[in-house]
Amino acid sequence: MTLSSSRKQRSSSAGSQRSRGPQTKYYPRADGKPAPARHSKVGDDRIKLRFLTAYCRLNRCYANLLEARRKKLGGPTRGELSERVALRQVEKALRARDELEDKYACYGVIAEPVIANGFTVDVRFSFGSARAKAQREAEGIYSSAYVPIPLPRGVTLDQLKIPDPQ
Repeated sequence: MTLSSSRKQRSSSAGSQRSRGPQTKYYPRADGKPAPARHSKVGDDRIKLRFLTAYCRLNRCYANLLEARRKKLGGPTRGELSERVALRQVEKALRARDELEDKYACYGVIAEPVIANGFTVDVRFSFGSARAKAQREAEGIYSSAYVPIPLPRGVTLDQLKIPDPQ
């Protein structure tokens, strides 16, 4: 098989779970459907893929933890060490997922995992308003606030002197 034919083979199934290799069994679905194509230009699909990848990593780490606990029955010292390593992996994956949630929460993106036997099998997405979507796609984010400052007692607006900007 030549390099170009292997590229063609991979790109023909881009986005399907078959093309994801050994992580396929840990890759959750998105809203009950297969994951969007990897190279999708749609912003919501790219966000979904980021969350699905985070949950896939979490699933793999949890599988490693279960394996370490299963092996612990053979030798307690070595098993405890591998369980600690697996727990650290789970913690890192949880922190990465939390950072992703924090990043997109201000845009109204909510990703709710559906759990079965400790593994995330599906992620239900909801995207905020059209305004939030427009903010996600804009280059900069602008914010303004109204902050009322009360006048001191006995002072009226006519008595205030506002300096001219120079």
